[in-house]
Amino acid sequence: MMEIKVIEVCRTWRSVGIAPRLLEMMLRHPQIEDKIIYMVGYSWTWDLAGTHLTAGQYREKLFDLFQPHGFQEYETNEPNVSLKPENMLMCRIGKNITQVVKDRFKWLRFGLSPWTWEVDKSTNGFRPSPRRSGLGLRLWLRPHKPSAQAGVGCH
Repeated sequence: MMEIKVIEVCRTWRSVGIAPRLLEMMLRHPQIEDKIIYMVGYSWTWDLAGTHLTAGQYREKLFDLFQPHGFQEYETNEPNVSLKPENMLMCRIGKNITQVVKDRFKWLRFGLSPWTWEVDKSTNGFRPSPRRSGLGLRLWLRPHKPSAQAGVGCH
């Protein structure tokens, strides 16, 4: 997994196509089809004053920036994303990602790990198992820690 932490362009250079070019450059990685790439958009981090946009309009701009590159919006119950309706999680799932990993990613977005569940015969339901899978899949699917050099800004 790879997180796109920030794409930032200073106000004087906005509207000249820098953000889409930055995104295109990042997505030229030779192993891009082997990765799940995601971004989270939190409305409280957006430059609403500088753009004179509402949070909903800014959200649409982000959607328009990422969608042409194969990103789709995904549901999650992550507290910060769920806090406001304009917040978003967008992901691009590479063509070489197996169905098993796609399924695990789906559960991960909701903080669940059904591969460690067992059937509760008393209720015919599922309950978390005290055992963890031998592969430590929670750790394997956990996003990497982004570097301090992520993004481009103007200060």
